[in-house]
Amino acid sequence: MTLDDEQEPLAIRLIESYETADYDMRAAVSVLAYPCSGGHPGFWLTKESLLRLINFRDTDDPIVDWDAVADYTFESPASSGELRMLRLACSLAGGSPERHHMGADWTLSFMLHGLYNENLRVARTAVGMVLSR
Repeated sequence: MTLDDEQEPLAIRLIESYETADYDMRAAVSVLAYPCSGGHPGFWLTKESLLRLINFRDTDDPIVDWDAVADYTFESPASSGELRMLRLACSLAGGSPERHHMGADWTLSFMLHGLYNENLRVARTAVGMVLSR
């Protein structure tokens, strides 16, 4: 699963629009734009149901509705590792779910536990970005 010709410009616009944002937002977007599931860059940007939570049309710079993305984690059929990455992005951006579900843990230790390979590298980089401010 890779970005198609329509999704790739969206990913570039999203990343570029947050280049001058604060470290927390840049870290969150880096996780959203680069999480890898089996080595596939831009995994979340291939999900049409998630893309509808990012406003690409009404503004020059895309706007992510982080609270809606946090709620999306409860309906997404993604794997547990993919959901941990998405929750990490939301947490870094200050997004929180409107409702809390049983079994949905938003602690940092839970989000990082069990990550491996590329997801772990992306998570380490994002957390380090926040700590470097």
